[in-house]
Amino acid sequence: MGFSDKTTKVVVTHTLEKKSGKWWIDVTSWSKTFNTYTAIYSTSKSSLSSGTYRLKTVAKVYNGSDYETITIYSKTASC
Repeated sequence: MGFSDKTTKVVVTHTLEKKSGKWWIDVTSWSKTFNTYTAIYSTSKSSLSSGTYRLKTVAKVYNGSDYETITIYSKTASC
């Protein structure tokens, strides 16, 4: 969420990552643009191979051409 009087858009990118040894590799990603100051965005992925996964969420909150980036990682989940 940005400021209603300053935020022009919010771009949210979700990236599903799988653990490979000590590294995390990208499996797939989704992105959506919201032309407002708030963003609610959920995604899903089925038929995953066994392993440990996490979701990386990057939100870019824009004020015109300037933006602030917020990155959040989920807890890990195994299947």
